[in-house]
Amino acid sequence: MTSIDISSNIQSGSKARLIPVPADSKKEERATSVLLSTFMLVPQFAEAVLSDAGAKIGARSNIKCFTEIVFKRKGQNRLRPDGLITITNRNKSWSALIESKVGNNVLTKDQIEAYIDLAKEVGADALITISNQFAIIPTHHPVAVNRNKTRSIDLFHFSWLSLLSKASIISGAKAVDDREQAFVLRELIRYLDHQSSGVAPMTSMNPEWKDLCMAVQQGAVLKKTAPETEATAIAWQQLLRFVSLELSVATNRVCHVNLSRAHARNPQALLQAERDKLASKYLLSGSLSVPNAAGPIEISADIVRKVLTVSMKVNAPQDRSRATASINWLTRQLKDKAESDLLVKAVWPGMTSDTQCSLNEALDDPNKLIPEGFKEIPKAFEVIRVIDMGVKFKGKKTFVDLSVAAIPEFYRDAGQNLTKWVAPPPKAKSDKHDSIDDEEIGELPKSNIEVEVIDEIPSWALDYSTKPT
Repeated sequence: MTSIDISSNIQSGSKARLIPVPADSKKEERATSVLLSTFMLVPQFAEAVLSDAGAKIGARSNIKCFTEIVFKRKGQNRLRPDGLITITNRNKSWSALIESKVGNNVLTKDQIEAYIDLAKEVGADALITISNQFAIIPTHHPVAVNRNKTRSIDLFHFSWLSLLSKASIISGAKAVDDREQAFVLRELIRYLDHQSSGVAPMTSMNPEWKDLCMAVQQGAVLKKTAPETEATAIAWQQLLRFVSLELSVATNRVCHVNLSRAHARNPQALLQAERDKLASKYLLSGSLSVPNAAGPIEISADIVRKVLTVSMKVNAPQDRSRATASINWLTRQLKDKAESDLLVKAVWPGMTSDTQCSLNEALDDPNKLIPEGFKEIPKAFEVIRVIDMGVKFKGKKTFVDLSVAAIPEFYRDAGQNLTKWVAPPPKAKSDKHDSIDDEEIGELPKSNIEVEVIDEIPSWALDYSTKPT
């Protein structure tokens, strides 16, 4: 936060309204106004969203939001951001310009960089963009911009669905005590969830997806730096984020894409790693985290085999003496899914290869997972579902549709039923004063030390302030 008052640079603008009056064709203005007014009316929702953009909101914070802002500028180019947020805490304030898109409208590099320059000129702390494009985390923007531009101005991105998801979770958990605020939040959800709002889910991979799949399946070599490789890697990251939002709504808990610290700090490093894996292994992969689940949901799309694999791994119990007992511990958790297409993999210690069979086979005979003559217990288990998409794999829309359906379905069938193994606590003795039987001890050895027995206690032994010389 800074002590700069951005309001002195405003030439004109309107306070954000919950019931805006722009023409029906101005969907961006309407959606932005409804969202920003909800920030002012429901501070808890504003904090849940804007804390991801670095804003600090407390009980005494003053939140003001405006739309159609025009700033005082010397130049003739009158940029007009869709919105402005200001948050004042005592003598410090934080502000962000808002640029939004709805429907199929997308953000562009030139436009974003122009608004970053404007934010710097008028004293804003950040630029926040909102569209139907997805970003894994708010600091990873779906459009690559000049890094030098963001050294003094922070850049964040939210998809409309991520905002809808967060509002739905807060509302579903009944986290807003104020009756009127809860009503306003439900109205925001109703508005964003309506097709007329311009908010849309992810429905398609990148335009190059079909040609890239066909080239790989015909034996072509992908180049790491090729535009189609990068576009596919970006689309995959957006798909992971979209699925995490779908899981969030389904579980009413915030689910997210797992990232290493290095990749969370550096989106370009994440993109490069995804491009390299795609070009070298023809694979797209990722991991989703669900709160309190037994483990992350691992997802992998194999372009050569045309399959999507979804799995979850759990440590095997280490307090069992037999491998069959360990396997039964896992399969009992999934017994209601015996007729499903789930697979079970056992991971064994040492150099022993993993073993795998269907869940139904493991339920009928756990020995099917045990290598012949092997006496150890398994280290871990992996529950897997393989979706063979065939010719539908290369379809831009069918690949997204099948993936979006498959991942939450796997969580319902397997993920939510699996529990972590936890080592049992040590047992305490029933009576800490239990006596020891003499027969258990046996005869004690005789000591060679001679002990002098005295009839009277010397006076120095009773005086604790002196010592014998």
